[in-house]
Amino acid sequence: MRTRDYITKALVDEVANGLKAAIESLTTTDATCYRILLQDPHTGMEDRDLAIFVGWEDGYDADDEDLYISNARKLSPDSRWTCGHAICCGVKVRCDIMWCDYEYLKFPRYKEDGEFPWCGESTIAKDDNYKVLAKDLLTAYCALKKGIEKGEIEL
Repeated sequence: MRTRDYITKALVDEVANGLKAAIESLTTTDATCYRILLQDPHTGMEDRDLAIFVGWEDGYDADDEDLYISNARKLSPDSRWTCGHAICCGVKVRCDIMWCDYEYLKFPRYKEDGEFPWCGESTIAKDDNYKVLAKDLLTAYCALKKGIEKGEIEL
């Protein structure tokens, strides 16, 4: 996979629009996770291994006005601050059966040590530039696909 063949203006725009649609869906409905499927630019085949996911992740300051924070709130384990869910995104292992909870989707791992490679995971701020975020996610996606092709990364 050649990164420059994959990260095109059209695909960056498509993913940026997907991020925008995901945030709209997550903040206005009961949806908990949103999936953006990717295709191989040469074959047109849908990727069966990885996808970009956008969803709620626990552990954020419920009073942070810069982030998209859910209405569900609880006290932190030390009872010193109110904890909430924020919208995050990342490249994760594609799961067609159970993908309704962002936090439970798997990240790819390095075969050698089981550590997680960088998967473009990010908390989405209200003022984020979706095109920059989309490009970061696609860059992470390409790096992960190369690692999988080389046998360095497993799903």
